[in-house]
Amino acid sequence: MSPATPETDFTVTPQALTILERYFSDNPPSPMRLIHATGGCAGERLALTLEDADPGTEDTTIVQDGYQFTVTRELLQKAGPITVDANRLGFIIHSSMELDQGGCASCTSCPSGSG
Repeated sequence: MSPATPETDFTVTPQALTILERYFSDNPPSPMRLIHATGGCAGERLALTLEDADPGTEDTTIVQDGYQFTVTRELLQKAGPITVDANRLGFIIHSSMELDQGGCASCTSCPSGSG
């Protein structure tokens, strides 16, 4: 078995590439960052954001099909392998990281919230 590399621990599906191609159809592609977002009704999640800063020394940059993705080495190690997928509602990030799914128990904006 060959050792894992950032390129083998991070993949983008054809469905996600289709959304990226549509989004960037009128402009050059911007770099994107994979983040670990926490809190709120949705709980923890991995998400993509547009990146406007150069990658830092703690980051890994992966280029796939002409799109640049930046992720911290720590997050890549915790969550890898990571797959950026998509459906009709947007991006779905699959990983091996166990995330708190949240819920409405403490949310006052959800009808089932108790707070």
